[in-house]
Amino acid sequence: MNRSIIQLLLCVCFCHSFYAQGQYAIGDLDLDGNVTEWYDKTNPIKDLELFEGSIFNITTLSSISHQFFGARTWSSGTITYDGQSYKNIDMLYDLQLDVLLVRNASAVGNYKQAILVVQDKIENFSFKGALFKNIKVNAPPSGSGIYHILFNGDHVNLVVKRIKLYRMEAALHTSRGIYFYHFDKYYFTYVGSYVAIKNKRNVIKTFKEFKDEIKGFIKSEQLKIKRGNDDDIKALLTYCDGLVTRG
Repeated sequence: MNRSIIQLLLCVCFCHSFYAQGQYAIGDLDLDGNVTEWYDKTNPIKDLELFEGSIFNITTLSSISHQFFGARTWSSGTITYDGQSYKNIDMLYDLQLDVLLVRNASAVGNYKQAILVVQDKIENFSFKGALFKNIKVNAPPSGSGIYHILFNGDHVNLVVKRIKLYRMEAALHTSRGIYFYHFDKYYFTYVGSYVAIKNKRNVIKTFKEFKDEIKGFIKSEQLKIKRGNDDDIKALLTYCDGLVTRG
């Protein structure tokens, strides 16, 4: 195991162990051995955020906007990482860099220090009422990576690639003149293929046998199918899934 990773694991381990069980004798440690095996034998705490990764210092880039999913504050959630599930993990999802960050438990009082976990080992995670999945095969046109799962139906699935871009606007008088904005990309699957959603026409064209019903539903529900209208897009695809189910 890489020595820098070993040191990071030990840093996380000692923080929890100090408060829960007291201190360990330094002579009991073997940095050239299996640190994970040593920790499992000496610490009974379960669901500990024992991840490989590197230290990541979070930078505040703007005073009125931010690069994260939801809020810029840590939120507790569940993550499946390298085949194991962990609960009550404080996380931030950076949409500009497209990386999931885990709070560094050893950095007591420093909420801006995180652990950048190995992204490829993330299988899925949920926090802030949202479920994300690392889609590695049969991925949407945006490519493999982390997607927000908005809807899973019997015939139709809806996913979103969450993205934040930024522009420089000196007139806003923000920190460094940076303003973050969403540039999310929506896709739905039907009969094994992904379809990008840019407007209602993409949906109507795919389900052309139900064209009249879909147009009527959009009108009656006053749906606006465009970027940022998650609820409207989800309502439409849920309706389409029901149409296909009923035949």
